[in-house]
Amino acid sequence: MMTSIAYGSEEELARMACQPLRPARQPKVLIGGLGMCFTLSAAVESLPQVGAKFVVAELTEAVVEWNKTYLKGLHPGLLDDPRFRLWFHRFRS
Repeated sequence: MMTSIAYGSEEELARMACQPLRPARQPKVLIGGLGMCFTLSAAVESLPQVGAKFVVAELTEAVVEWNKTYLKGLHPGLLDDPRFRLWFHRFRS
């Protein structure tokens, strides 16, 4: 269950993972799942380099739409950041 009240662990995980990449000019980060964007937001804040790239692998398009509509006030402009890319994986049956 996700909540917009308790998200500190997601942010700290992103900060810790990004720390070794801070000196890099063009760091690349892969995040598994968009969720409520707290991990992505912390990663973007941790790596402000213009050359940084952030890819989020997401399984469900509804999660993206949910963030763009109902949760857009949580992280204004985050999904419009040109350094961000979304990758969908579709399972074949």
